[in-house]
Amino acid sequence: MHQLRPTLLKDGSEIIRIMNIAIQEGKNGYVKQLKDIIADNWFNSLHSNSLCLISVEIDSMIVGWGSLTEYRGGRPSFDGTLEISFYVDPKFKRQGIGNSLVMHLEQEARKMKIETLIAILLGDNMASINLLKSHMYSEWGRMPNAAVMAGSSVDHLYYGKHLTA
Repeated sequence: MHQLRPTLLKDGSEIIRIMNIAIQEGKNGYVKQLKDIIADNWFNSLHSNSLCLISVEIDSMIVGWGSLTEYRGGRPSFDGTLEISFYVDPKFKRQGIGNSLVMHLEQEARKMKIETLIAILLGDNMASINLLKSHMYSEWGRMPNAAVMAGSSVDHLYYGKHLTA
């Protein structure tokens, strides 16, 4: 059984490990794994800038994480909109962890009176697309062949959901 809890600074190495797996699999826009000071700076920025940052544990091991961050920060017209992100260690996929992350992040967004969540992802990330669709997100934007991953062009997608609907 998995448990969700706030991500702590001491969790950085595990969050980075899971992110690097996603990078290796070509599941986000990064092309190089996060290492050393770059990795530490990335995590510290994520930790300090996330409005909600949660980890998923199984037997005291972090197996996934998710966040809510500003969308188009500094532009007040987007104050009711946040970006939702989630990552699951592939060894623990298909165990309901992604579902738990999305549901929890949506609950937290509602507590903050957020009206809209946006997920930004690559067009070949079918696991995340299917997860988002199962939670009633729909495709709101597609930039054809906007990203190049491992020499192949891939679409850049925006999926969104109005929480007030």
